[in-house]
Formats: sequence, C-alpha cells, structure tokens
Amino acid sequence: MSYTHLSLKDLHILLEALVLSERIRPSQLAKRRVFRRWKVAGSWKDPILTAIFYDTLKRLGIIDKIIASSGVELAGLPPKKRWLARLATELLCFERHTARDPELKHHVMRLLYKMEPSLPLERLSRCVLPKPKNLFEELSMRFYVSEFLARKLVEQIGLKEAIEFLKSINDVPPLYIKVNRLLADDESVLENLRRFGVGVEPSRVDGVYRVKGRLNLDNFEPLRRCEAVIEDEASALAPRLLVAEENVGQVFDMCAAPGYKTLGLAETVEFSIIAG
Repeated sequence: MSYTHLSLKDLHILLEALVLSERIRPSQLAKRRVFRRWKVAGSWKDPILTAIFYDTLKRLGIIDKIIASSGVELAGLPPKKRWLARLATELLCFERHTARDPELKHHVMRLLYKMEPSLPLERLSRCVLPKPKNLFEELSMRFYVSEFLARKLVEQIGLKEAIEFLKSINDVPPLYIKVNRLLADDESVLENLRRFGVGVEPSRVDGVYRVKGRLNLDNFEPLRRCEAVIEDEASALAPRLLVAEENVGQVFDMCAAPGYKTLGLAETVEFSIIAG
C-alpha cells in the first residue's frame, strides 16, 4: 500500500467513520456507510483507508496508553477530538509507512495539524508507551487484547498455547462466502465470483467457499440480493451440529445478529425457529 497520496479529505473520511463506529455496530457498517457517502467504496483508496480504520480499532487499548503517556485526558474530550487523537497516534506510531519515512510522517502531521491545531502532535509522535508492570500487561500490549483476556487465557490453557492463540488472532483471516440456498444455487454464486476475477475453493463445510484474491464486497451482487453471506467455516458449522441432535422440536436463537446461523438452520431443518 502507498500512503503518499493520503489527503486531508481522506483523514476526514476516516475520522467520520471512527466516530460513527461508536454508535453503529458492527463497525464495518459504520465504515461502509461513510465510505459510500464519500464515494470511496470500491475505489483504489478503499483498501488503504479500510486497513487504517481497522488497525486503529484493533490497537485501541495500546493507543489509549500512548495518548495517556503524552498527557492527554481522553475522557474529557468530545468524540471527534478523541478519535482524532487516536487516529493520529495510529498513523504516527504504528502505520509502517509513516513510522519509517520521516518525510511522509511530516506530511501526515501537517494534515493532522490542519484538522486540529491544539492536538499535541509532537508528544504523540514520540510514541511513549509505559513499561508493562506484569506478564499480562506485556501480552496485552504485544497482541492488542485486554489484560483480563490475557490473564484468563494463560490460566486456562497455559502461557505457550496462549501466545500461539494470540498470534493467530492477529493474522488476517481468509474471506469465506456462504451460499444462501433458500434463494440461490452454488453455481450461480460461484459464477459471479469468477466474473470478479477471484479464485474460489471449497471449504471443509458444504456450501461455504474460500475466496482467494481481493473481492469488492460493495459491488458483489449476490451479497446485495442476500443470495450469499460472509460467514466462516466455524460459524456455518454450528447450526449443522445442532441439527445433528435428536428430538429437536423448537430452536430459540437468543442472539440472532445478523442471523446467519439462523439462516443456516432455516436451510436444513423443518422445525420451528424463534430468533431475537
């Protein structure tokens, strides 16, 4: 990715999406709404800005520690300024292009200064992080998880396996598409995928396919027509395991959001389903 063309408009788009992500869940809905409004969705800048958006959210805990070390009280700031401080810290301390290129870093600082002159950019750019007080805080800073989760993982599965698990959740997961067989057949969805020039291979779960290559989700018609959904193997497998149980007369899905597992049940069984 190249950040050399990052503009003031791009930072405003990112800031608006991050502020909106506090009110709209999941955060990808907030991002897509803002990106569509600014006509960024599907453009060459979409993957660059998307990466910065998700990286900022992923590193939120450690970003807030750096901001606190710089003397900024986040709790007293309005949402827009609070998220701008976080975005500035992400860009100046973590994004590999700005962190390694002094000229690009200066360019980003100029843009941030135009957005909010009172932001202590010099202090934020020092990226001062307090030394971890214990093992769990060290794991928290290293893998961008809460200390509570780090502690529980070590207690439950041991340090070595906890580290392997934390490494794995920081990897970029593959993209899986599941066919909604109530509305479409597999071949029609796969044909649409091929038109986008991406590779497809069957997964370990029937009706779920791994996408190899970059797919523009906003322009992929089967998603817009609900003929396919984004769902990984584990999620798609869950309702099938339930169906395998005997004497199931009625299912209550108490956490159906967005409802893909409920959809999986509706595809395969005839018993009553109540979702909420």
